[in-house]
Amino acid sequence: MEETPAVSRRYRIFLPLILAASFFHLFLSYPYDLIYLRAVTLVSLSLLGILAFFSHTGAPDREFSMLSRSFMLFALLYWCAELGDVLMERGGGSTMGVYILQLLWLSGYVPILYSCWTTFFKYAEYADVRSLFSTVLGAFSFFLILLVLIGVAVAGSPHLSSLPRKMIAIAYPYLDVLLLLSLLLLLHVYKKGKLASYWMSVTIGMFLFTFADLASAVTTGYVGPEAVFLFTGFYVMAYLHLAYAFGGVVYAKKSGRLMEPETLYTVRRIFLIHQSGLLLFHIPRRDEPSGGPDEDILGGMLSAVQNFIKDSFGEMGGETDSLKRLQYGNLEIHVENGRYTFMAVVLEGRGTELLHQKMRAALEAIEGHFGGLLADWDGDLEPLQPIRGYLEREFL
Repeated sequence: MEETPAVSRRYRIFLPLILAASFFHLFLSYPYDLIYLRAVTLVSLSLLGILAFFSHTGAPDREFSMLSRSFMLFALLYWCAELGDVLMERGGGSTMGVYILQLLWLSGYVPILYSCWTTFFKYAEYADVRSLFSTVLGAFSFFLILLVLIGVAVAGSPHLSSLPRKMIAIAYPYLDVLLLLSLLLLLHVYKKGKLASYWMSVTIGMFLFTFADLASAVTTGYVGPEAVFLFTGFYVMAYLHLAYAFGGVVYAKKSGRLMEPETLYTVRRIFLIHQSGLLLFHIPRRDEPSGGPDEDILGGMLSAVQNFIKDSFGEMGGETDSLKRLQYGNLEIHVENGRYTFMAVVLEGRGTELLHQKMRAALEAIEGHFGGLLADWDGDLEPLQPIRGYLEREFL
């Protein structure tokens, strides 16, 4: 998996490009600045939608797939609304047309809010409640002050004469804050994962989007709707940050990396055991205390338990079923079988189905490369040493 420093280096390369694309219109004269802003907005939304689609396709995690799909729908709805806005400017739009476009923009929030909260509630039991509470309380208190100021500005604005327009102008910031709080909660779940930097980019993108909506609402209330032009560059920068995040996820997924929040468990030890019952490798974490279990005894015990369960309950569970999980306190042992070997992972916390997918993929890779040696293994570990480094990279 890719480490955070490598992601940070890539972000430092892309950030100047994102800034240049977002605010290049400041160097253009009218009407070319407006044409450029419209074009780059449509392009960035297209890029976001395409990358979200590819990150969704074949994603092993159901919740992550749902999140990607929600951002894809968000990009599609906003792209249609932006294009409709362009057409209305050229042909002259009606009040009904304006309300339809506003409805398209507002509906873009629905899939993201739903997927964020669904994902969070699935993993909420693993979160640090005290840290989570302080995050939500601090963020909500800060945004509450802003929302009150926006409500005052919009409610008394002479530039928004009708009640529906005032309600729509207030709805955007309120939905933004709700969405940003949802992403902060989700980031809390994913914060220690090796893909945390990508989730941070998603949060930064939505923060920029929220800032643009908050600033637009205030300036619309005091100055007028034409002032929204001042903040269009922040919308573009938000879309490009989201596109960058999903582009990174596509790159990570292409390399076989999983999207699960890795804070759910910490891998303490890995055992790779030959089907004969002999231990091939025992790989502890570097911070594991000394004086752990005898490697050969534990390996033999796992093999004996596997055989006992298969002999005793094979007919009840099916021929292909085998031991999958043992639990002792807050420690769990997860087991996956290959053709010539089986793997046992000792972890602190609670393992997931994605962990088992990862273990099965590792066994397929190991046996695909070393199957000839493992089929008739003579006890010589020297030719199998590359397996140790592979398991350390994938699991520790």
